Amino acid sequence: MRPNDPRGEAAPKTRRVYSTAQEVASHLQRRRPEIIRDWEQRVLADPEVPEARGLTRPALRDHIPQVLDALIAELSSSSPTPSDGGRLANLATEEHAHERFEQRYTLESAIREWSLFRSAIIKAWYDGGLYPHPSLVMRMHAAIDNGIRLAATTIHTAAQAELAESEEKLREQMAFQDRFMAILGHDLRTPLNAVSMGVTFLLKHADLPEGHASLLRRAASSAARMARMINDVLDLARTRIGQKFPIEPVDATDLGTVCESVVDEFRAAKPERGIEVETTGTLVGNWDPDRLHQAIANLIGNAIDYSPPESIVKVCLAEDAGSAVISVTNQGPPIPAELLEHIFDPYRRQQQNGAMTSRGLGLGMFIVKGIIDAHGGSVDIRSSDVEGTRVELRLPKP
Repeated sequence: MRPNDPRGEAAPKTRRVYSTAQEVASHLQRRRPEIIRDWEQRVLADPEVPEARGLTRPALRDHIPQVLDALIAELSSSSPTPSDGGRLANLATEEHAHERFEQRYTLESAIREWSLFRSAIIKAWYDGGLYPHPSLVMRMHAAIDNGIRLAATTIHTAAQAELAESEEKLREQMAFQDRFMAILGHDLRTPLNAVSMGVTFLLKHADLPEGHASLLRRAASSAARMARMINDVLDLARTRIGQKFPIEPVDATDLGTVCESVVDEFRAAKPERGIEVETTGTLVGNWDPDRLHQAIANLIGNAIDYSPPESIVKVCLAEDAGSAVISVTNQGPPIPAELLEHIFDPYRRQQQNGAMTSRGLGLGMFIVKGIIDAHGGSVDIRSSDVEGTRVELRLPKP
């Protein structure tokens, strides 16, 4: 065959590339355990893959040995098109990506693992004194890049499926909350109202011995407390489905009058407790009197529950910088910092002397903040051994 025959020139080049590919593939096969160990060490030492340090060695390796075997098979092929090795690499890569998603890897961490895999293979080449043909290097990079692409696609698809499932569960939860609210709003409140009305009627119109009347008064008090608890849970359920606390502002609401009403109720219910009230300035605004009554009652109730029986609960009303300020102070033990951080979370209750109080559902401060937020105001809490615990409510004045 003539030297300038194109077929004569092409044949030796094909044999030379194939020979180099076989040499590199054989070298990688011999160094296979070292490559995997090197990759493991790189991953475990890399701060960009924190998830790896929580895995066992078998879980960390996962499908990487199969991916390496498939890559070696791909490199040993003389065909420029994907071989069985390439298809096997795809399968192993997809399975590996699914495992990493289940192990809560971020996409960035999964991609970083592939970059470290590339580095381990290149190091093995050059540590063995091999210098692969550029076309072989390109094939290796293409295989790794394809692995990264498959990993990204697989993890993204799995994340989207998980998100869709979470959204469906959220819709189901919201539907359940709607049903729950309907039950509270009708099935519980209706018979409770009937009980309250019956007890009230008997107290007003029946000529009962004092012992019987005392039992009825306790029943009326318990029914009223149950009604407040139902209303609190209704408020919580509303916020869970994205609604704000409902308020009905009334013009010229006198904050002093509202506060006096609350204090009178506590003095009647707990005559043994001292409650001092100090009012300065004119505190009239466009507020919801019933909701403010509820918020102040929660604060005074907490102050009584979490302070010594002989101590005084102080309630101060004042005007400051265009706002109406309500503060309630008690001399009980300070609230621990770790509890103070979560004081407005639902179902959180302060402990007193290591024991949890039994008053309410633990929604008190959550309700207070919701009411004040709905008025465009703010809540601040300070607690120390020296000053006691002081809760301050600020309401904007029109």
